[in-house]
Amino acid sequence: MKRFVICISTVVLLFFFVSVVVISWSLLPHGYAQKFAKVFVPTPNAYQQGKKEAEADLSKGELKIRIYGKPNSNTFPLYQEILRRDYGIHLERVAYCEVTREIEENTRGYNEIAEREIENRFGKGILDKVYKQAESMSEQKDKESNHLANF
Repeated sequence: MKRFVICISTVVLLFFFVSVVVISWSLLPHGYAQKFAKVFVPTPNAYQQGKKEAEADLSKGELKIRIYGKPNSNTFPLYQEILRRDYGIHLERVAYCEVTREIEENTRGYNEIAEREIENRFGKGILDKVYKQAESMSEQKDKESNHLANF
């Protein structure tokens, strides 16, 4: 009888702990659940996956650069417009502030392939040149708006 009570108690405690874990898991925000899931579920090499995705996009004739993080509010729209209009390059935002290691690695792999192709087509350092052009245009617009504000 004593073994039976111990066995039943163990099952009840185990059920209780599993219930607490399941309920806690369901209450986590989406990003945290993903981070914890990576501990239990192995993911493919994000860097290699990013390279494959870039090669697939290039084979379809799509030129893209993947970005994440908060952009410079003044320069970024000009940079994006110049790339799209003059070079047919699209900036693809993959994340804003919450960036996982997987996103970083996938983006690094993707951009490594994409930037190599972009530089082959338009010249070495083209992305930096366009960004500097956008910065210059942004500064010029700021000077003009400040000048007009003084009148």
